[in-house]
Amino acid sequence: MTKTLVLGDIHAPYHHRRALEWVYRLADKMKPDRVVQVGDLRDQFSFSRYPKVLKMSPEKEMELASAAVSKIWAHFKGLSNFQLVGNHDDRLLKKVLSDSPELASLVGKSFREMYTFPGVTTVYDSRQELILDGVIYQHGHRSKLGDHARFNQRSTVCGHSHNGGVVFMRNLKGVYWELNAGYLGDVRSPAFGYHSQKRMHTCTLGVGLIDEHGPRFIPYDR
Repeated sequence: MTKTLVLGDIHAPYHHRRALEWVYRLADKMKPDRVVQVGDLRDQFSFSRYPKVLKMSPEKEMELASAAVSKIWAHFKGLSNFQLVGNHDDRLLKKVLSDSPELASLVGKSFREMYTFPGVTTVYDSRQELILDGVIYQHGHRSKLGDHARFNQRSTVCGHSHNGGVVFMRNLKGVYWELNAGYLGDVRSPAFGYHSQKRMHTCTLGVGLIDEHGPRFIPYDR
């Protein structure tokens, strides 16, 4: 059994720095064979469509995000690593396609460069699934835990909802499950001003792990 560490939504540069340091220590202890980041690696706050006040320029946001994500993948150098693209990662590309489609090919090249890392296999289309050892990995687009696996009718790993957890189900082929890898962003940052409440939220910091004992969500509770 390949031991897989799954990183949920990170939203760099609005990531939770202490939680990420905890992830590094956990990985050093657990010694995974591979790491899969299931999308929303970057937040792309500057290109979001909801009403907002920019706290930094798009250029500065990209600079800080690039430094953060490069550090993340450098820590897992030498493992079998995979990067998926999520709906926040797509923000810049979708904005260009909507407002200036004539620039799509130029921005598309830059987009691929932003999500290309040494020793990491990247799935650049946020609608495309990755299949490893018979398990589907996808960023996700549904909010209820278990809905992606029910649709796929097979074991599925996802992110997107920021709510980590595991649920088991059964069909005629046997038991299958869904693992949501949770969240590694910082809800106190301005990038998450779209939440319906200012103080209360349901985001669960942590990571997913799959090994010979099956899938589990490991919460960061500090």
